[in-house]
Amino acid sequence: MNNPSFTSRLKFQKKDAETGKIIPLAGTAVKILNTDTGKWVTQHISYPSPIDLDTFITDSTGTLMLPEEIRAGNYALYEQQSPWGYVLDREPVYFSVEETEETVVVEKYNAPQKGTITVTKEGEVFSHVTEAGGIYQPQYETKGLPNAVYDIMALEDIVTPDGTIRAKAGELVDTLTTGSKGTDTSEPLYLGRYQVLERKAPEGMVLDPEPKEVVLSYAGQEVSVTNTGVSFSNERQKVEISLKKLLEQNETFGVGGNEEWKNVTFGLFAAENLTAADGTLIPADGLLETIGLDEGGSSVFQTDVPCGAALYVQELETDEHYVLSGEKYPVAFEYAGQDTAKVEINVNHGEPIENNLKYGKISGWKVDQDDFGLGGAKIGLFRVGETEFTEGSYS
Repeated sequence: MNNPSFTSRLKFQKKDAETGKIIPLAGTAVKILNTDTGKWVTQHISYPSPIDLDTFITDSTGTLMLPEEIRAGNYALYEQQSPWGYVLDREPVYFSVEETEETVVVEKYNAPQKGTITVTKEGEVFSHVTEAGGIYQPQYETKGLPNAVYDIMALEDIVTPDGTIRAKAGELVDTLTTGSKGTDTSEPLYLGRYQVLERKAPEGMVLDPEPKEVVLSYAGQEVSVTNTGVSFSNERQKVEISLKKLLEQNETFGVGGNEEWKNVTFGLFAAENLTAADGTLIPADGLLETIGLDEGGSSVFQTDVPCGAALYVQELETDEHYVLSGEKYPVAFEYAGQDTAKVEINVNHGEPIENNLKYGKISGWKVDQDDFGLGGAKIGLFRVGETEFTEGSYS
């Protein structure tokens, strides 16, 4: 039996639930219920003003001493306000004041609030195909990207209010890999400043080298785990497909120097089915683009081709003086790694695609009026428009 006339001092300590250390912060508020009487403990202070207290608050040491002694008996301590950075614990702490104790120490443990970081990765994907006039074009839409890898590192020493260093500045605390929807979420981390850095871009994408800062801030005592999101967007790896054309010249016949290049066109074709995300496709041998040449005999295709596409280039038209080539020049747009923004492909390994002139054979014979052959005749071949028919002027 407790002697109700016996009194004891009551000291309260607020501690971290993980380390057991005192949390040296002011502001933890508690109430104490006398479970024998069912009444809240009320105590009186006179300074600076007379007041009756039923809620008691810790000072900057994370402790409090009740202003008056407490009678022997059975009690329950209820937390009303947790310290900054910690989660409120509504479970009471039961204790008894015995006649043998001059000072009763009551401890209440709280878990530090933590936070998660959700990374979202987006980028353009080959979504569908359009067709007009026999020309197929790939189209793109921004969607979540899987298989992007991110490192989360502490930007500063991560320290909980009890003084425990939870992570050193620069320390890797988690690694994320985005799933099918382009997101992933970290394990719960202690509050503080972090840096998220892309380590591996998804296939076909260019790495985003810029890290992003994320701050996990205290979200109030009712929240166990807060969350902060950060988004990254990747550029697709692009391709530039170019070619060079060389037209044979013949000064004798005046061919090759009369802007014949204006009559040359090439086509860019799919070497195999190119299937978009929605199931539409550019069929094998489907035409994506036609181009002509510039004055220097060069040209660049403008179609935004998806990474991984197998293509070929073929001559479609040439000047009437030249033999049209039926050769197909393969073009493979293979992923060149996350550090390459644009892949440059030169058709025919960078060598000029040549066109040969058409040549014909002219034969003739000299006959008399009776169709008998006449030997010794000299026949000349002259350009159109020639007016001087001499040995020096024939071709």
